[in-house]
Amino acid sequence: LPQLPDFARGIAERISRLTPQPVDQLTVNEYPPGVGIASHCDAHSAFEDGIAALSLGAGIVMDFRRPWPDAGGKVSVGKHHRLAPPPPGDAPTGPLKSVWLPKNSLLVISGEARYAWQHGIAWRKTDCVADGVAVPRRRRVSLTFRTARFGPCTCRWPLLCDSQNPEAHMLPSRVCVAAPAVDGMSADACADRNSAAIPAVAVGESAVDLGAGA
Repeated sequence: LPQLPDFARGIAERISRLTPQPVDQLTVNEYPPGVGIASHCDAHSAFEDGIAALSLGAGIVMDFRRPWPDAGGKVSVGKHHRLAPPPPGDAPTGPLKSVWLPKNSLLVISGEARYAWQHGIAWRKTDCVADGVAVPRRRRVSLTFRTARFGPCTCRWPLLCDSQNPEAHMLPSRVCVAAPAVDGMSADACADRNSAAIPAVAVGESAVDLGAGA
């Protein structure tokens, strides 16, 4: 579209006060309970610094990880996360942070958080926001605002930069099957399954409550 739809313009103007430059692109995704998205980094070549995600309808836990290259200098782009849980003993490399995004909150990632960390949503129907506290997932609609890029990226994080490292780019895929073990699981098991989920910010991103009027 040559411009954002009417319903999104006012929101985009408010978000642009929080991003390095005004946002001009919008993606709307629906996440029914159990649906996730593969761990990924938004293409450096397609979008500038500063990505904002507005969570409507319900909150959700989003996972952030800083991938490390293997011996060949390549990095995992979430091949196990796309289709099935990772095999036993095949844990993701690098630091992992799980962040609770409340309903009507705005997540803004920039700098290292945008360029060097991957983000994704696990396939399950329950999230743990504290030890022993399980929250059933509900229908969530995500409005993701970005700024289109019209030239190659020259960022300081080439490992995940598809302008500087073509092997880094792989499109994320939606995962539509929830793990059966999550449904009806005990609070203790939930805490073990989704430990480190915290209602806080990590590596440069922030969650801002825009209120019900957003």
